[in-house]
Amino acid sequence: MEHIVWDFDPILVSFMGLTVHWYGALFALAIATGFQVMKRIYTKEGLDVESLDNLLVYCVVGIIVGARLAHCVFYDPGYYFANPLKILAIWEGG
Repeated sequence: MEHIVWDFDPILVSFMGLTVHWYGALFALAIATGFQVMKRIYTKEGLDVESLDNLLVYCVVGIIVGARLAHCVFYDPGYYFANPLKILAIWEGG
């Protein structure tokens, strides 16, 4: 029976102490693509494109907070419910 082996390296590139992970690069690509799509829609509809800056900030904050909460709830909820301050420890990964 054939199956998928999911064991690739999570690090996209490491250069001079800076490590870029695949998920970070894909998040950035998705945000940039979404911003460009919304910019095109705003221009086509005749809306103020400058208001997209605020929307971008809200979206980025929402994505970061949502990704962290999803990590805590789906991957190890028992640990994070026992140690709720560790939810804020984004420098520890996740």
